[in-house]
Amino acid sequence: MNKSKGILVLAVNHPNFGQMAFNFAISVKIRNPDIKICLVHDSKSMGTLDAKQKTAFDDFFQIDENFYKFINKTAIGRAKCRLNEIKPYDINIFVDVDSLCLSPDFFLNLFNKTEEYHFLIP
Repeated sequence: MNKSKGILVLAVNHPNFGQMAFNFAISVKIRNPDIKICLVHDSKSMGTLDAKQKTAFDDFFQIDENFYKFINKTAIGRAKCRLNEIKPYDINIFVDVDSLCLSPDFFLNLFNKTEEYHFLIP
């Protein structure tokens, strides 16, 4: 059975993170258009993305502020620790929104490693 594989990118609490997620997605898709990318977002981060930019993502998962707030303060680390609750693919790799993919084979190699290991941090 072929397992679905994809990348999760988190963009919350500010419109700039939506733009950064778009830049990351394009850096992946230009080299590997078949790699799936899910944008995990809140309503604030989507404000500046137009319809064409949204096509860089394969899937979307909207979260509310309770997912990343702690005692009414923004705690992005809380959201990162809870990403295991979001599983759009059988194999999910989380990448920070301020990343770019410069190596054409990086994610392909990383997905191949998931067959050998149960836990990976890129």
